[in-house]
Amino acid sequence: MSEVMFVGSIEYPPKSHKLECELVTFTESDVVGITFPHQDLLVITAGIAHCEVARVFLEWGSMVNIIFLDVFKQLGVNESVHPKRASITTHFIVVECPSSYNIILGRRATGDLDVSVNMRALAIKFPTPNGVSSVWGIRS
Repeated sequence: MSEVMFVGSIEYPPKSHKLECELVTFTESDVVGITFPHQDLLVITAGIAHCEVARVFLEWGSMVNIIFLDVFKQLGVNESVHPKRASITTHFIVVECPSSYNIILGRRATGDLDVSVNMRALAIKFPTPNGVSSVWGIRS
């Protein structure tokens, strides 16, 4: 049985000026090690609440961010703490149910990070104050 344990309001800080950085591009070097054709999902390891969390599913069809109760408890955060990564603060809906993933990040969080996606490369890239950062999905 699934149960929503906590639903928080979503408040985002006002957007500051756009980062001036290099062009975000994907090249053939980004697809090294991938077997084609593939229809793989984009699953990454991400820094959440100062911890490295594996099996984070990037879900472009969802507007909500979901964290599963057991992971929420392991992170040691509570409802008054808003985990940060890079320059955004985002909220999660905590759900108690079995899942193949630890966290599901929706369009809101990835949009606020200005993420560019390349499903062929199973990779995302996004601007940071020090240039473009790259994260590759788990490649099996």
